[in-house]
Amino acid sequence: MRRRPSTRWPAPFTAAGNGARAAPPLHATGERNCHAGRRDRRVLTSPPAGTRPNGLQASPALPRGQIPNLQILRFVAASCVVIHHVAAYLEMLRGIPRAVPMLDGILGAFGVAIFFAISGFLMAGLLGRTAPATFLAHRVARIVPAYLAVTLLFGGLFALLKLGFSIGFFALTLAPSGPRTYPLGVEWTLVFELTFYVALFGLALAGAASRLTAVAAGWLVVLAAAWCLLPPAAVAGAQPPLHLVLVASACAPFAAGLLLPRLLARHHLHPALLLLVPPLVLASTVVPITTARWLCGLAAILAVGLAVQGRQVRDDGPMTRAALRFGDWSYVLYLAHVPVIFLVLHLAPAGWSGPALWPACIAAILAATALLGPWDLRAYRVLRRAIDAAPRRRVAGVMAAWLALFLGTAGFGSVQAVREERRLARAADLAAAFPPASWLSPDSAAAALAGRPPPASIRAAVEGLDRVTHTEARLRAFAFDSARPDRSFVLLAFCGGVPAGADLARRQRGDVAQRPGFEGVKSRRIGFRVRVPAAACPPGPPPVALLVDPDDGTILLPGS
Repeated sequence: MRRRPSTRWPAPFTAAGNGARAAPPLHATGERNCHAGRRDRRVLTSPPAGTRPNGLQASPALPRGQIPNLQILRFVAASCVVIHHVAAYLEMLRGIPRAVPMLDGILGAFGVAIFFAISGFLMAGLLGRTAPATFLAHRVARIVPAYLAVTLLFGGLFALLKLGFSIGFFALTLAPSGPRTYPLGVEWTLVFELTFYVALFGLALAGAASRLTAVAAGWLVVLAAAWCLLPPAAVAGAQPPLHLVLVASACAPFAAGLLLPRLLARHHLHPALLLLVPPLVLASTVVPITTARWLCGLAAILAVGLAVQGRQVRDDGPMTRAALRFGDWSYVLYLAHVPVIFLVLHLAPAGWSGPALWPACIAAILAATALLGPWDLRAYRVLRRAIDAAPRRRVAGVMAAWLALFLGTAGFGSVQAVREERRLARAADLAAAFPPASWLSPDSAAAALAGRPPPASIRAAVEGLDRVTHTEARLRAFAFDSARPDRSFVLLAFCGGVPAGADLARRQRGDVAQRPGFEGVKSRRIGFRVRVPAAACPPGPPPVALLVDPDDGTILLPGS
């Protein structure tokens, strides 16, 4: 009998320039972000009046109007991400082993790379066709309202079912502000998307949209240099702070996508290149994540280029029509699939196994997408018409306010994230100064710290190690110094002498504040919940918990 999942929702694993030939301008592929949007059947034979063309040229081999193959590719990309998350959550919440963990894990990265490559390709065609503020308004309207609506919807459902659902201000802004807990569990790609759009807006505002090819090529050079020269942690993260977001390896497919229209205008991609996509994806499973993102990005660019250049599918069969429709709805599919998976695994009988849960999750995701997808497209069309009808000055003013919020949040949050990272690193260095055997057990830790008695004013305790999923446990503790109420600690967890987790005090503890000796706590954050991989702390000796003050070097063992 498998136990029911925890009621807390854990984080998932976590051309421009002027062409030489007077070919027709690149078609309007629709106002949409990388994840979805309706298929736009219009053909632009010239840029809108009053705007400056960006010099994009289309090869005669390129289809004009819509590109159905990209809708199919969107559905494929979303399916890759869904497969990854279904496998991961079945393991986390039900203890069902993943058949091929490395492969389903890299499928998620490949799906995201396809989304980013499509987005870069489309933005190269849209930049410069409207005023910069209008371009940005279209992009923000495509991403943010649907995201907030889906978050509100599932927040309400989770509240009705008394399930945990974390919503924070920094997360809702989708600004690049460092590690955050996101309500839907997939927002990190939206953070990258909005950052890309803000950067392109800045390029257009500076009058450099016609130099997009040179800028994109230079960006790829910078990304390659960062990959080679910066520490892996600086370029591999999915939640980087503001100053690192545009050098992250995840940006490579978007930057390459910006170059794809010029590449297709000058060269014909041989269909046999499609045979390189599977080996590139498979090779990504045996290399570091930074290298894997580049390999997946190359595979994605080949897939997108061949999809654009090849013969377009016709929506004359039920399977093709369904794939096209779900490609249209892929943004909502992407937003909703993780909370839907969690709800299915929470509500399904405890005795259900993988063969029953897999189709249940897929069916529920498709049903939720079919329900929400049409609403999403209609809502965006209304918003886009309102933006196009509004005075340019009003659109510019609204976008200026949004930019102030976005960049202000990103800057403040990133400074905060860097400070926290430095405190965690300092605490880890202080603990690493001791012999490794010091943290094998509570007794060995007590012996190592025998000459360092803690101040009597410090009140701290480890309250327990809770298994919240089949793959993760959380160490609960609190620490407060009544003599120095503003003092903050870092909690380090060791299993078998090996670091297993670390975090700052992030939670208020009103229950503890009522105890004698805690009168100065008030609303201060003194509670810890350190995430520890279950594999790192198997049943046996309890983990060693250390409280470290990175400011003065104090290390102590909390009570229990």
